[in-house]
Amino acid sequence: MVTQHKPALFFLLLIIGLFCNKLHSIEINISPIQANLLSQRIFINETDQRHAKLLQWNKEENFLSLGIAHFIWYPKEQKQNFVESFPLFLTYLKNSGYTLPEWLSDTSACPWQTEEDFYTDENSPQKKQLYSFLQDCKQQQTQFLVSRLQQAIPKIVQASSQKEKVADNIKKLAKSMNGVYAMLDYVNFKGEGLDPKESYGGNCWGLLQVLENMQDSTLSPAHDFANAAKKILKRRTKLAPHEKNWLAGWNKRLETYYE
Repeated sequence: MVTQHKPALFFLLLIIGLFCNKLHSIEINISPIQANLLSQRIFINETDQRHAKLLQWNKEENFLSLGIAHFIWYPKEQKQNFVESFPLFLTYLKNSGYTLPEWLSDTSACPWQTEEDFYTDENSPQKKQLYSFLQDCKQQQTQFLVSRLQQAIPKIVQASSQKEKVADNIKKLAKSMNGVYAMLDYVNFKGEGLDPKESYGGNCWGLLQVLENMQDSTLSPAHDFANAAKKILKRRTKLAPHEKNWLAGWNKRLETYYE
């Protein structure tokens, strides 16, 4: 005779349902004015507020960086070590009804193959149009970042072995603009922490890992977040010593979360 455990199953499903509701209740809500302020702060972080850096190919990188958030765009068949965010942004715009330049609607790969190709093609019509496009859609770039963070939250909580802690930390951060800014900027800066390709020695450095390593203090949640991020990125440079020279700049950026 098979024993039925209906009450136990009912309560298990109830607990799962309540936790799922908790995940869905975490929302990032910002006003248009707040979106503009966030846009400006991220623009400063990524480009030092210089419009020329809306299009940039950094030395020793195999991809183009675009926009206020320096979205990544790889040439065709190039090895991709990081999440390619610019095509995701273009898809977001299409789904929002935004009219893209025709050639951007028809391509998924960066038309320049190397840093040299990009900088020698100075007067290219494509390059000029791309620059104008990025200047015109700054608000949409910020909205995309908010959308990306909102979509990532349930995945980040579900992927964690410390679900309650991670969910609670997100809720704390979401209560203030500095907390929202910290999460929004860090996801753009170092990713969600869900892609095993973005790791050294099996150790990721994204938003998930920072949320798991936050320690409660008498400081603000955004301050606690920044301190945890510093530890995570210091660990990254120990695993990849060639990145050690970047750590001071990274920490300076994280300290803007204190404000």
